This record gives sequence, structure tokens and C-alpha cells, in this order.
Amino acid sequence: MISQETIDKVFETANIEDIIRDFVELKKSGANYKGLSPFTDEKTPSFVVSPAKQIWKDFSSGKGGNFISFLMEHAHMSYPEAITHVAKKYNIDIIENITNKKKFEEKSHIQKLYEVNSEFNEIFKSHLIQSQKTLDYLKKRGFDKNTIEKFEIGLGCNQNEKDLEKLKAKGLNLDLIKELGIIIKNKNTSYNRFKNRIIFPIHDGFGKISGFAGRIQESSSNIAKYINSQESLLYKKSEILYGYFFAKNEISKSDNCYVVEGYTDVISLYQSDIKNVVSCSGTSFTEKQIRKLSKITKNITIVYDSDKAGIDASKRSINMILKNNMNVQILPLPKGDDPDSFSKKKNQNEIKEYFENKKIDFIEYELNYLQKSKTTVNNINSLNSIIKSISVIPNELTRSIYIKELSEKVQIEKEIISNQVNKVLSNTPSKKTINNKEEKTNKISEHELDIIKIMINYGKEKININNKEINVITFIKKEIKNQYKFENQTIHHVFNEILNKHEKHSSFEIQKFLSNNNSEINSLLSSLMIEDFSLSSGWEKYGIQIRKYHHNLKKIVIGTINTLKMTELNNRIKTEQLKISSNPNDNTATNNLIKLQKARAKMSKASGRFYFN
Repeated sequence: MISQETIDKVFETANIEDIIRDFVELKKSGANYKGLSPFTDEKTPSFVVSPAKQIWKDFSSGKGGNFISFLMEHAHMSYPEAITHVAKKYNIDIIENITNKKKFEEKSHIQKLYEVNSEFNEIFKSHLIQSQKTLDYLKKRGFDKNTIEKFEIGLGCNQNEKDLEKLKAKGLNLDLIKELGIIIKNKNTSYNRFKNRIIFPIHDGFGKISGFAGRIQESSSNIAKYINSQESLLYKKSEILYGYFFAKNEISKSDNCYVVEGYTDVISLYQSDIKNVVSCSGTSFTEKQIRKLSKITKNITIVYDSDKAGIDASKRSINMILKNNMNVQILPLPKGDDPDSFSKKKNQNEIKEYFENKKIDFIEYELNYLQKSKTTVNNINSLNSIIKSISVIPNELTRSIYIKELSEKVQIEKEIISNQVNKVLSNTPSKKTINNKEEKTNKISEHELDIIKIMINYGKEKININNKEINVITFIKKEIKNQYKFENQTIHHVFNEILNKHEKHSSFEIQKFLSNNNSEINSLLSSLMIEDFSLSSGWEKYGIQIRKYHHNLKKIVIGTINTLKMTELNNRIKTEQLKISSNPNDNTATNNLIKLQKARAKMSKASGRFYFN
């Protein structure tokens, strides 16, 4: 665990514009910097960085936060990884709290395993450079020099003692190598697992090498075409996505991921400027891989081989993707083609056009398959596979959309299809989840935002109430805590966090609060801070302008509080009115309504007006 001392040093030292410049081209714009969004395609810059406030806001995607949340959003780093990244950038010593000796030793061991893979990767690359035969083979396959270097393609050979001595000199012993399975040792000799194979290093999400895949150069019926690293602490085939490190930013930007079968499929498409592509390393797409992709996109397009194995794999993958509440499309390739061979037959523009226009949803894909197999598609019994796919979709609205689509395509009444889906659902064991939290709402009140703005920017200042100086946050707490129910739960959370810090006599550090993994909070707070401090439009009615905000602080604080109180009263009044309308003899509701109406009248009189009610 990284020490608090290191974290504090990072926040004291780092400049947000320096960090973001590594990923986004920024140009000075007044007090801020502007650039093109790294999350969406745009021609007009809407990405804003504020050096003064050390925050960023992307107005095209709605995302925002501080430099840590940027690294978490854009580079998909964890919090510790983001802190470590910034610390290294500024040459800050990373001090760790060693509270668990076992965990520390395990971490150290994992780091050494990464070092072994890294060293072997350099060895493999050097062997490739020395093999003109393999270089010619790769060139024949259509891979240019830049592609070979980018994907760090190498060549395996029988390990010599010179290479092993180099590794030993760096403290990387044979036990580590054996654990990774790179060198296989027999009684009298040892040899490289990937001997004479073309090597495709498999990077994790941060560019570190988790394992390798080795491909034979010549076709053979006696030798496996591909072999992979053995399972280890670093390499877990069911979780690995080849090409993910190179594709993740493009996936996030395009909000779509193409999934292919093989390593060369990824490389060929990448070279053809289809960069949002990963490989599941075979035909078995796993739920762990799907969940990994779900963190950066909700849209997956399957581009498997056009053979029977590829078709069967596509059908299996569809249900897994739908089950995980994601959208799936399929890109059928011409008969006899895989993504690698297809990309070699077309130019870049043709490939892009095909990938953009030939995608179909799973219903059309399944129906096409049934028609090719000469199955009657207007018979409900023949649609079992599609019915099952629709039934695994968690979202009821999405299911209904696909039911409607299927009904229109096969000319079967929607109710009949819906009944079949419901039959499947009724026979599917449901996982009951207990959630005691109140349902979140996205409704945002302008005056709820105003309260947070006031607390963040002026919370420590004093205002005169009844000839007594009182802290703004203290006054807000006294007036509305437990008296107002926030419509937006994110704002409510921020409100309570500020109060908690205040009660503990510590300051609410907005920068550290923005370093959480809640994108909604980061976006909200950055929106409140990125532009010049402003009020909701309603205050303009009363001649209170932005530049005079500080001088009208007392008036604004009281007015905002009264508005929130009035909102709460009105909501309670509506509740009691609904009770009476459904039961005119409800005396309790009637008495409550009278009390609430009197309270509203009293507040209105005391205020002199309704506050934006």
C-alpha cells in the first residue's frame, strides 16, 4: 500500500497540464487550456484544463475530475497505479506501508516475473533481427517494420548459456523462468518452449508483458499452430485480451470494440487503421474478458472466421455478451475469409467502409444462418436459439425492443414471441439481490447545485445571523440537515462528505475527493468548478450577478436554504394531497396537509417571496 506521505507529495508536486499533455495536445485559452476530447471524435475542442483549479472537464462526453481521475478514466489505471505513474513522472520516491509481509513478498515476486518476461522479450526481438528468413516471412505476410516494432514481434530459439547468464546476473534465477514455463528442462538438457516460433508478446493493460504466444512458420499437421505461455501469476488465458493495451483508448473513443480470434487478425486490422480491436486468443470468448471490456465500452462487434468453428463461436459469444448487459453486433466476413486474409485483399478505405456498413445485430445474424440452413423462420419452434438470446438480456426494455424486431422480421405476433421469452425466463433461476440503498435519481436541482457550490467555495466564511458571526457550513448544516431530502443522491453524498470533514475539524480537499472511482461525482464537481463560479439562472431576477456573489453571500445562502425548504414542503404537500384524493376520509392526511400549508405560508411571509418555487 502506498503511504499517505507519498500521496500527499504527489498532490503537492503535480501539475495537471503536464500530466494531461502526455495524452492530449493542449493550447492556451485564457486562464485555461483547451484540446480535442480524448474520449470522443470531435473537430471543435471541448476538453478544458484549469491549472488554477487543477481540474479538467470534457464537455463532449461529460467526464471530468483531477489528474488522478483523468489517468483512471483515460489510461484505465487503478488509483494506486495512477499515483505511482505521477510519482515516477516527478521522481517522487514511492514509500509503501508494509503491513503484510506475505503480500509484500508476493508483490516483489510478481515484479521479478514481469522482469523475466521483459528480458526474454528483448532476447526474442534480438533473435528476430538476426533471422532474415523470418523477417522475409513476416514481410510476405504483410507486416511492415513499424508494425513489427510496435507489437514487439520476436523469434524463439533454443536458449543458450550466454542468454541465461545475462538473466542470472540480473538476479533472475532459473526457478522464475521455470515458473513461467519459458524454458523446459529435461534431465540432461533444456530448451525454449517457443523454439523457432514467431513470438507475439501479450501485454497487460499497462504495457507490461504477461506472457507470450508462439506461432509456427511452416504449416504442419503434427505440431500445434500456436502455443501459449503456461498459466501463471501473470498469465491467465481466460482473462487476457491480446492487443488490449494498444486498443483500449481507441475502444473508449469509438465506444465499440471489434473482437477477433487470432493474433495476426489484430495486427493486420490495426495496420489497416482498425485500431479498436482485440483478440480473445481463440474461439472461446469468456465472461471475464467481456467484463474487462465492459469497463470502457458497452458495444462489442464479433468478427470471427467465416468457417463453422467461427460461426459456432459467434453464437456462443452472443449470449454471454447480452447476459452482461452489453450490446452485440456481428460482422460476417466473405466465405473463406478471416480478418487477416480479408484485410490483405482490400485497401484501407474499403476495409473501413466494410466494417462500418456490414455490421448486423444478433437477430439478423441468426435468421441469416437459419435461412442458409433452409430452416423455416416463421415457425416459432425454429426460433428457439433467438428466443433464448433475447431472454438472457437483463434489461426489460431492451428485451421488448428485440421482441418487436423479431416479430416484424418473421411475421409472428409480438405477444406469441413475448410469451415464449417469458416461458424461458420463468424456467431460469433468478438471483435475488438485496439492496437496502434508496434508488438513485438523476434529477438535479439547480439549487442543490448552488448549495454545493457555496459549501465548496465559501464554506469557511462567516455570515452575520441575528448579530452573531457563524460559519457558512455550520449554518447550512443547522438549517437543512435532516430537514431536506436531496433529489440527486450524488449531490447528497458530496453534501454529507463536506459536513463530515467539517465535523472532524478538517478541510474538504476537493482534489483528493475527485480521485475516487465515481465518474458521476467527478463529472459533477468538475462541472461546478471548471468555469467561472456561477449561480443558477434564477438569481439574475433579483439583480445578483456573478461578480457580486461574495458581497451577497448572506442573501444567497439564506435564499438557497429557503428554496430547498420550500421545495421539501411542496413535495410533502403533494404527498398528502395524493393520499386525500385516493381516500377523502383520511383525517390524518388532512391534518398533515393543513399543518404543512400553514408552514409554507409562514415561510413565504418571513421570506417576503417564494424562492424560485
